Amino acid sequence: NQSMPAQQLQEPKPDEWLTPMTHEDLYHEMFFIGLVAETGHFRVKREAYADFRDGHDLESAEMMLYDIIDETAHVQYAHKWLPVLAQRAGIDISDQDQRAAQARREKQDEENQRIEMARHRQTRETSVVYQKYMELLERLQRQCPLSNARTCEKRSPRPM
Repeated sequence: NQSMPAQQLQEPKPDEWLTPMTHEDLYHEMFFIGLVAETGHFRVKREAYADFRDGHDLESAEMMLYDIIDETAHVQYAHKWLPVLAQRAGIDISDQDQRAAQARREKQDEENQRIEMARHRQTRETSVVYQKYMELLERLQRQCPLSNARTCEKRSPRPM
């Protein structure tokens, strides 16, 4: 979990909560959620589903299916409502899919860089949080290991 700069941790002022979103603001928020963030998770979730299924952890596999269905619905809502929002905001959406794909690539590159930096940090193995994570991971694996945990192929990096 990344630590956030202090300015991002401060609550917004009450008058900021009351500022209505413009049509353009709403379009951009829906665009990011529906076509960048939600869409960016499908590959990793399908891989997790396959690993759970093949590892005979059918409860987790089922939960991944529910999650995939949920993400699919969000993307469908975005495809339905983005043209309406774009028209109200006067936004040209002819290149919307290309912009979304580019944004996903950029966000994934940023995440990959963040992960790579974390791998090279000297404090990782001495971090109390990291040690606790490793202890919990080991306990979980002892309790209910996937039968294919050691043979699963290398998976995609976590999406943005």
